[in-house]
Amino acid sequence: GHPCSRHRPAAMVDTLVAMGFPPCLAKQALLLCQNNVERAADMLLMNPPPLPDASSSAGSASSRDLDEQVAQLVGMGFETMSAGGALEIHGSLEAAANALLEDQHGPPAAPATPPPRVP
Repeated sequence: GHPCSRHRPAAMVDTLVAMGFPPCLAKQALLLCQNNVERAADMLLMNPPPLPDASSSAGSASSRDLDEQVAQLVGMGFETMSAGGALEIHGSLEAAANALLEDQHGPPAAPATPPPRVP
């Protein structure tokens, strides 16, 4: 065993929690990655394990869904801020995308009056 790979697991969980992961997922990822914090963080970012049922109250599950939906909207070319706002208002990816599309094709942000022509 390499001495520096034997960190205290609690500190490693704290590290992952500080990155914004729920403690239950941090512990699960560390178990799956033999307490390798970097690999656990990668796993949580790329391919998070499903939340254990005990904590799958709407709050923890929906915040990850929301992040995924924001990412999908950003992938469609919308701003992260407006994607997040639209999802919160409309509650579903489809409704948010429609609203964002309508915003884009709606009245332009520029003033409606044309600029005066310079002769």
